Amino acid sequence: MALGPKRRPKRIYERVDTNDKKFISATKETEASASYALGEHLRDDSHFEITKPILFQLQLIEEDIDEIRRFATGSGEINVDGGSF
Repeated sequence: MALGPKRRPKRIYERVDTNDKKFISATKETEASASYALGEHLRDDSHFEITKPILFQLQLIEEDIDEIRRFATGSGEINVDGGSF
């Protein structure tokens, strides 16, 4: 089954076009990466309260992608809601 065409751009931010409203500089991106690596998004309660539903959904998406990758690389099974296919 092939993936359908993208309906719209999926980028969260822009790194090249400085005129784009989603542009962030390399410095800001480095700061974000360092902050993430240190787990600040989890340790800072004020940030965590705002972002926890998004983080939870991203974790679920990451797990789904891992399942797809296992299936695509030949392990053969996909675990869906506790059952294997």
